[in-house]
Amino acid sequence: MSQNFKILFFLKKGHNTNENFIPIYARVTINGARTEWSIQRKCDPKK
Repeated sequence: MSQNFKILFFLKKGHNTNENFIPIYARVTINGARTEWSIQRKCDPKK
């Protein structure tokens, strides 16, 4: 019984976001089923 597990952290800019800092999201994928959520942190996209 083998399972495939992946985790990805990414910046997600909203449609009306004009801020200098953009929220960081995490996406977890297990066997093709994925879910994502905000980790309640923000980052400068230039970094």
